[in-house]
Amino acid sequence: GKLLGKPITLLPIGGEDLLGHDHEFDTVISINVLDHVQDALRVLQNTYNSLKPGGVLIWHDRWFDSPLGCRSSKDYMGTTLHPIRPKFAVFSHFLTH
Repeated sequence: GKLLGKPITLLPIGGEDLLGHDHEFDTVISINVLDHVQDALRVLQNTYNSLKPGGVLIWHDRWFDSPLGCRSSKDYMGTTLHPIRPKFAVFSHFLTH
């Protein structure tokens, strides 16, 4: 397909299975994904590896120790919709290494 006249590729796979696409994409968009996957680190690594050098990651996710009003972990206990509850330190480490 196309978006704003530029070709786009939509992949019907999870980020944990995003293998074989190393340095393939100019831009990757990920919105509120990591708290729904089983292996967030693997998703982050695969996403990073799939970007071309100089590629752009458009990314938003919540972390569960946010001082800005995100629901606390106890609000999500027992739910299968959020198998992990990433803390800010996880995102900070990924973004600085």
